[in-house]
Amino acid sequence: LLSIAKYSAENPEMRNKGMLFVAFAGHEITKPGSAVFFRRKIEEILSKTVIFVNLDHLAATGYECINGCFVKTGMDERRGVFVSNENKLLLRLIRQNVVKYGLLPAIYHSRMYPGDTAAFYAITEGRIPLFTIMMAPLWYHTMYDTPNKLTPDQLERAVKAHVSILNEIHHTSSESIKSAEMPPNVNIIRELRTNLFKQYFAEEH
Repeated sequence: LLSIAKYSAENPEMRNKGMLFVAFAGHEITKPGSAVFFRRKIEEILSKTVIFVNLDHLAATGYECINGCFVKTGMDERRGVFVSNENKLLLRLIRQNVVKYGLLPAIYHSRMYPGDTAAFYAITEGRIPLFTIMMAPLWYHTMYDTPNKLTPDQLERAVKAHVSILNEIHHTSSESIKSAEMPPNVNIIRELRTNLFKQYFAEEH
C-alpha cells in the first residue's frame, strides 16, 4: 500500500483521478474497521468513488502439504482473482497484468467477496466496481506466517501489477468501468448485509 501510494504521489502525471489510501485493522478478530468506515462515509463513497481496490495477502512462496510435509512448489502461492459483478473491463486488465508480471498460478472466482470487499460490496449494494488479487497460504494467520515466506521479487511483481492496472484505470472513463459490470447480485448483497449488520451494527441505534 505504501509503495503504491509513494509511486502515485511521485508521478502525478499518471493520475487522472483522485486516490484515497486507507489501512483497516481487525477485519477477522474484532469490529472490521472497513465496515465502520464504509458505513459512515457511504454518501461520499457513492457520489465520488469510481473503484475500490482491496490490497490483502499480495505475495507468498507456494507450498503444498505432501504426506504431512510442507514442500515448496517452486512457484508463487496460488492467487485468487475477485472482481465485482463479472466486470469484463477489469477482468481484461487483471488478466493482462497477472500474465505480464508472473502472478501465477491464478484462479478467477466469480461472485465471491473475500475480506474487506465483502463489507464494501454489501454496504454500497454492489454499485461501485471493485477487485482484489489475493491469496491464503497454508500458513495463513498462524505463528508460521512470517516474512521469510515471501521474497522481495514476489512482492515487487505484485506491486508493479497493481500499479499498471491502476494506471490503466486512471486513463479509462468512469462510465466505461461501470458499464462493464453485470447487475449486482441481490442475493449475495442480502446475505452479506445480514451477516455484517448482525455482527457489527446490532448495538447501534
